[in-house]
Order: sequence, then C-alpha cells, then structure tokens
Amino acid sequence: MQRISVDGVPVLLHPAPGPLSASLRFHAGIAFADLRTHQVPHLLEHIVIGALPKVRHEVNGTTDDSTLSFEVVGTPDEVRDTLHEICAAIHDLPLGRLDHEAGVVGAEDAGADLSVPGDHATMRFGPNGAGLVGVETVPASETTAEQVETFAKRLLVRGNAVLALTGSLPDGLRLDLPEGPRAEIRTRRRRDLLLPALIRRDHDAVSMSFDGPAGPSAWMVTGLLMERLEESLRHQRGITYAIDNGHLELGEGRIMRVIGTGTTHRHATAIAQEMLDELRDLADRGPSQEELAQQCEDLARTLRDERAAEDFLHAQADRLLAGEDPLTPEEMLAEAKAVSPESIRLTAREALRTTLLFVPDDEGAEDDRRKAVLGIPDRSFEGNEDEGEAGGTTYSRRLLRRVPRDLRVVIGDEAVSQRYWGVSSRFAWEDIVGIEIEDGTYELFRWDGRSTVIDPRDLRRGDELVERILARAGHLTYRSASDLESSEDAGQAG
Repeated sequence: MQRISVDGVPVLLHPAPGPLSASLRFHAGIAFADLRTHQVPHLLEHIVIGALPKVRHEVNGTTDDSTLSFEVVGTPDEVRDTLHEICAAIHDLPLGRLDHEAGVVGAEDAGADLSVPGDHATMRFGPNGAGLVGVETVPASETTAEQVETFAKRLLVRGNAVLALTGSLPDGLRLDLPEGPRAEIRTRRRRDLLLPALIRRDHDAVSMSFDGPAGPSAWMVTGLLMERLEESLRHQRGITYAIDNGHLELGEGRIMRVIGTGTTHRHATAIAQEMLDELRDLADRGPSQEELAQQCEDLARTLRDERAAEDFLHAQADRLLAGEDPLTPEEMLAEAKAVSPESIRLTAREALRTTLLFVPDDEGAEDDRRKAVLGIPDRSFEGNEDEGEAGGTTYSRRLLRRVPRDLRVVIGDEAVSQRYWGVSSRFAWEDIVGIEIEDGTYELFRWDGRSTVIDPRDLRRGDELVERILARAGHLTYRSASDLESSEDAGQAG
C-alpha cells in the first residue's frame, strides 16, 4: 500500500482486481449529526450524486455511522472526471435538489431496517453521537437547506477527507475541496444505564454488545466468540444458523462491538446464556494458543485474498480519518500475532463490565422461558424515576379532559417538566434534542432518549404553553411521518 497526497488530501493506493475503483471518504457519518439533523449525511450523499451528469460507469454513495463516501468505478479518465465533478458539487451544493432527494431518501428509509449495532448504541447513549445510528424519528423532508449546507461546510472539507484507490493515480487528478480540519466523533455522554444488563425486546434475534478500546484484541475477542458460538450453537446443539457481528466507532479510540443471531423464542434464553458464558470463559481462562494461532491464520488468509483487497483499503482509509495511521497487511498481521492470552483476558473482562444483551420477549411464554440470564440483571421493566418539577409557570389540566388528575406542566427559564400519574419528567432546555409534532401534540426528546408528550388540549392556556415552548426550542421542531402522510392524503383528497 502506498500513501501520497493530492491537493492536501491523503490518498491511499492499494492494488485490487478489476477496474479502477475510487472511494472519496469523509469522517462525516450519522454520528456527526444530532437528532434534528441525523438525515443530513444521507441527504448530502444523494444531493451530490444526483447532481452529477449521467454516465455509464458506476457511481454511488454510501453513509454509515462514521463515514460518508462517494464511490466511482471505471477507467482512469472516468474516475478522474467524476471525482472532479463531485468536488465541484461539494463546493457549490445543488440545494435545489433537496426536496426531490428527501423524497428518495424517505422511500429508501421506508424499506430499510435499523441495524442491530444501531439499536444497541441508542440504548447505551440515547439519540446522540453513535446512538443516532439507531434512530428513525425525523423524516428526511423535515431537513432544511441551511442544515445541509452547515453540515457540509463543517465536514466535507480537505482535512476531513481521504481518497482510496485500487490502482495508480489517474493523470491530472485534482481534489479541489474546501479548506477545513479533521473532525472527531464525540458521543456526548452515556445514558444512566447500569451495565451489565439484559433487555427483552420485541424482535426475533439475540444480540450482545460491549465496548472498549479499539485494536487487535477487540476484534480477536469477537472472532473467538463467533468461532465458539458457531461450534456450540450450530454444530453441537443445532439451535441457530449464522452468527453475525458488527461494530460502531464511538470516538476517542473506542468502539462498540455486537454479536447476534436470529432464533426462535424457545431458544432465546439458552443462546443468550451461551454468549455470556463464552465471554466469561475468555475473561477467566483466556483463549488457547491454538485458538489464537487460528485467528491469525484466518486473518492471513483474508489478507492474501485479492477479493478482500478493496475492503482492506477502505478500512485503512477509515483509520486515517479517525486519526490513526493506516496499516499495511504485514503490520496488521504482526499486530495480531503480538496479541497474548492475557490481553484477550483483559479485553474480555472489560467487555463483561459493559455487556448489554437483547433477548426476544415472548409475553405468552412460560416463566422458565422468561427467566433472567444468569448473572445479568434484567432491566427490561425498570420504570422512569421521578425527576422533580421545573420552577416557573404552572399549566394545570382542564377539568373535562380524560387525563390523570395530577397532570400539570411547569415551564421556566431552565427547564420544562410534566407530571403524569405521580411521576415528573424534567427536561432542561439544553438537553432537549428534538420536538416532534403529531396530531396537535408535542413530544419532547432528551439526549438520553427519554421523552414526554405534551397535549395542549389537555391543559388550561395550552396555546400559551406551546408559544413559550416554541420560543425557546422552535428550531428543534419537526412534523412526524404520520402527520406528513395525513397532510399529503388530505391534499390529494382535496
């Protein structure tokens, strides 16, 4: 692998079979947005690609948790010319395409499933930083041109980009990007979730996540767990098929890793228990030398495989975006061979301290199938604690509304609170990340994922209350997908 620079943008060159492939990558994925703007990276990808001239060679864009990238495959001249057009579109964003591309993104989102890693991240962090990957709240059509432009000016810049090429540098290539520094993911804070924890969810998969420092020990722990679980759960017990894994970048040199498998509810607790037991065994006894050697051999085989060369190149480009030096295949293999059983034990012990297990919840199951996984507290049914009320003006319930007698909203300079069935939710203004409007109600979302729905029709002087909320946080409001659909239906009917 060769590293050079073009117009101040790092370029990694690594041979791979097939035509020349270029990936212009920015550290500008979903984790760099906030709840109100988390659709912006995906929209930016569409806006730039949609404005390019129609060509016969392959041009595409992708957005994930940490990276927004533009992919071009073709002849050297085709790759060069398209990269020039992408850079030009970034300089002068065709924001007139926003409404059109918001419709395309909305249709794409309607058929997409949220990722299991995203679901775990949102449970851990709430809708901020990496936790935004598991959020589906704000419709793309509620994103403004100003939000898109602000995000692009901050992140689609020279110091925050890397170009990965699977061949030689095309003649005359320029990367004329706006000036700007490299950006870092900052997951603001964690939810107050006691770990380790088990959460029962309405889905058909068992999954386990843990986080810690990035590095070879982290991915080796994942690889060792997957090998052991496939042997025990598939080959020996026959209660699952494929074991999958994923990861999310958390910033500051940390990653969250996830292992999961589909299953029937009948086997869910047994699978979760096996996942936990194998992780405990790695933490207590560590791996055998044979297991470590096999992990290194598997890595060496992958690095020799020409079909994996492009994925390897992209992974090294992403390391550079995250502020780490890219590795050659030889350096990566050397790092893996240096991992000791003791380092695996230490990594597994930290993983145990941060374990989050998702297990399918079958309400009709017998008690023995709903029992907690041994050694992990079941926090599925822990309710919201009373947070106390804000100081300020009180808006009490209307007498003829069918709502709890203690319903009241208090709004002040520091916070807004709502009391409902004996529990108060308190939202400091600085902690509110979004306000969803649906059918006349206002749902306030806090950075940690807690929310409260205020219905002004239930309250005396409700219109005045809404005016005060919008005066403080109107820039965080958006209409829900169902509200937008109702408006469209009404317009068509009219």
